[in-house]
Amino acid sequence: MFGGLAGDEALQEDPFDVTAELPQPSTIHGHLADRGPGPRWVTLIRCRQTHRSHTAGGATNGEPSESWTFSEVLRGHEQVDHEASVVAIRVRLANLLEWSGRDRPSLDRSADGVTARVDSLDLGTGQVAGAAIALTLGHSASLSGYEVTLRSEAMFEVTPDSPVSLRAAMSDFALPLRSLLSFLTLGHVDIRSLGVKLESHQANGPGTWFDYATRLHRPLEEPDLPLPHEMLATWPQLEEMTVHDLVGNWYALHGKLEKTIHYLLIPHHATYLYSDDHLMTAFIAAEAYHRARFDGSVLDPHEYQARVDAIVAAAPEELRVWAHDQLKNRNQKGQKKRLEDLAERAGQTGSSVRDACPGFIVLAVKSRNKVAHPSSSRRDRGEIYLGVSYGLRWILRHCLLVDLGLSEDRVGELISRNERFHVECELIERLTRS
Repeated sequence: MFGGLAGDEALQEDPFDVTAELPQPSTIHGHLADRGPGPRWVTLIRCRQTHRSHTAGGATNGEPSESWTFSEVLRGHEQVDHEASVVAIRVRLANLLEWSGRDRPSLDRSADGVTARVDSLDLGTGQVAGAAIALTLGHSASLSGYEVTLRSEAMFEVTPDSPVSLRAAMSDFALPLRSLLSFLTLGHVDIRSLGVKLESHQANGPGTWFDYATRLHRPLEEPDLPLPHEMLATWPQLEEMTVHDLVGNWYALHGKLEKTIHYLLIPHHATYLYSDDHLMTAFIAAEAYHRARFDGSVLDPHEYQARVDAIVAAAPEELRVWAHDQLKNRNQKGQKKRLEDLAERAGQTGSSVRDACPGFIVLAVKSRNKVAHPSSSRRDRGEIYLGVSYGLRWILRHCLLVDLGLSEDRVGELISRNERFHVECELIERLTRS
């Protein structure tokens, strides 16, 4: 790649003078040097220079060499201002087509030969805060001699109510959709591509499409994609819902339960976690969910305050300040009661987890405390931490599916027939056995 590393004025001086470094972070405009197909213009955004010398590749003839890191990339068929506003977004996610349950297109055969046609299907549009989101399935077929090539794709098409920045296109729209599919498929989901249509500088201009990418949390190696029968809920199984219900409810949940969703999905993106990491991320997700959905007080705050006042008034005068300080924040539910609330809310799934390990709640609290307050005098069992994390995550999945808009009976049915659920319940029973 070349071009745009320094302006003309900078090149008039020694470009490798360490006292005349480019402002960091910078933006680099250029294009790919190879002649391959596809868009060649590239903009690297938020770049930082990591190396600069007079030699390149071990040469001694004074050829300049520069190394840069960058956070965002914008590619297209022309150079563009990276601060241009985005007016439309296309989010292509790994496994979206398989999750949709759409049958592959078939060809029309007749005595005259094979007829190939383009077919696309808009499954519906949902309105979320600041945008409309459509789920679209597309199929195309092309003929070349005696060969027929079929192509299938699925994408979410986002139309913001008003132009947004590149970062907002990723953080506000693409990432919540990625989290939705990761939650429903029980696996890591990669953003295959994020197409952004930038606002045209010409009045009533058509605008131009570009590919945008930035750093995301990904596994060290590309994991195997789950098959439809391994997923938590495919699109055909969400028979009670429309696209409007699905994306609308999910964005509402994402706004209120972002911390729960983030920590629930971490193992899908970070498969290298230790067993205590599995436990603590599940516990943090559970605590965040309880804070958002339950009253954390044991007694009515007014009733509790009246009791505190009565106890403080009855105490010796020199102990009243101390007594008040000891009691004022003790009306909050303990960890055991919080997990009992969650297990009860999880209905059939919560009961199945507790059947697999009758002392699950007590064991979960003890395990959490061991990890949070390690001691060399106690021998910890990592397999117990792993089993507890499995149970907590299934309880949260049940709660989130109900919050998403599915009926309690339907959620219980979907989870009870999921193969992974039964495997992990057996592991909970075996791993937590004393």
